[in-house]
Amino acid sequence: MKLFIASMLMSLVLAGFPCQAEIPPLTPLRERVQRYHRYFSQHRYDLMWKMSSQDLRKKNGYDEKGYVQQFREYGFGKVQATILNIDLDVDRARVRVKLIVWSKPDKKWFTEVEDEVWIFEKGQWFFEDHRVAESVG
Repeated sequence: MKLFIASMLMSLVLAGFPCQAEIPPLTPLRERVQRYHRYFSQHRYDLMWKMSSQDLRKKNGYDEKGYVQQFREYGFGKVQATILNIDLDVDRARVRVKLIVWSKPDKKWFTEVEDEVWIFEKGQWFFEDHRVAESVG
């Protein structure tokens, strides 16, 4: 009986407790956020679109070409992103990101801290929305 209880406890530790299994792990989210901003820096706005939630695509009229064109017209340069904090709530996350971006039209660097919303859909994280939390010229 002791061996049975010990093996059950070990399987719970290895597999995770049931309440933990429902919450997606942070590592895949962290990797997706970093990839999303790497695509931003590489001007791969088409790949950013693919990482957008269904709700965000709907808000943009399912217009991938328009979305990409809007980013291209602004003229972003290099982007550096640093994840400052992640608040996870089951299938939604608020990710605070510090961005340092070269603005080609303004010919200067600007820094802002964004609170991004990421949602877990179909087994992976997707970008949903952002709000500027702090802007520094």
